[in-house]
Amino acid sequence: MGCSEWDDYLKQVTDCVVFRYDRAEIRAELLAHLEDHAQCLLEKGLSEEAAAKEALLAMGDAKEVGEALNKEHNPLLGWIYRISRWALGLLIVLNLPTVLAAALMILMTAGQVLMGYDEPRTEEYGAVVWEIHPQVKGKSYQTHFTVDYVRRYEDGTIQVGYRSWNDLFPPSQGWSFSLGYEMEDGERVFGGGSRSAGLISYGEDRLREPVVEDVLYVVYYEGATKHRISITLPEEDGIWLAPNWIGEEEAP
Repeated sequence: MGCSEWDDYLKQVTDCVVFRYDRAEIRAELLAHLEDHAQCLLEKGLSEEAAAKEALLAMGDAKEVGEALNKEHNPLLGWIYRISRWALGLLIVLNLPTVLAAALMILMTAGQVLMGYDEPRTEEYGAVVWEIHPQVKGKSYQTHFTVDYVRRYEDGTIQVGYRSWNDLFPPSQGWSFSLGYEMEDGERVFGGGSRSAGLISYGEDRLREPVVEDVLYVVYYEGATKHRISITLPEEDGIWLAPNWIGEEEAP
C-alpha cells in the first residue's frame, strides 16, 4: 500500500533533518506508521485510496514533523554516536587476536582438565603396585601447585603427578617453575616429565632411581630459598587413598 502523496510527504519530512545519516531510518519508521494506520482503516471498511489519504492526514504537517525530528536528531549527538560505533568496531578488530587467543587458552585448559593425566604405561613399567593421593600444596612466586598422586610400578619406578597454575595477575617478570625430589638423606632423585599448556598445567615426573625409603621429599625454590614437602610412602603393597603428608619445611 502507498501512493505518490506518501513519497512526497516523507521527502518533505526528511529534508528538514540536517543529519542526513538518520534520514533513511526516519523515513522507514514513518512509512511503517503510515502502513499500520492505513491497514487499520482498511479493516474498518474504508477503500484503499481513502485509507491511504486518511492515514497521511493523521500524520500532521510535514514541515512541523520534520522540524521536530531535526531537533531530536542533533548532528553533534549523531556524529558522536557514529564515531563511537566506528571506534568500537575498530577496537574489536584490533583486539580480535587477543580475544581469540584467550578463547583458545580456555578451550585448551578445558581439554586438559577433561584429559587430566596420562594412563599408566603398564607395558613399560609393569603394573601399579600402590598409589597414594596426598593432595599436598605449595606456591613458588606466582605459581601454585598441587601434588595429586604418587604411584609405584613393578619395576620400582615412582611416578608423581601434579597440577600447576599461575595467579590471575602475575608480575610482569615471571619465573620458571619445576619440582625436584630428594630422599631423607638429602640425595637427589632425578625425574623427568612434561607440563602441558593451558591455564592449568598437568605434570608427570617419573623418578628413574628406585626409591627405597618411606619418605619422599618434593623440593621447590623461591629464589635462593629451598622448600621441601615430605610425603610418607606406604610400607605395604596396595592402594592408599587417605592424605598422608607430614608437612612443609624450609631446607638449608
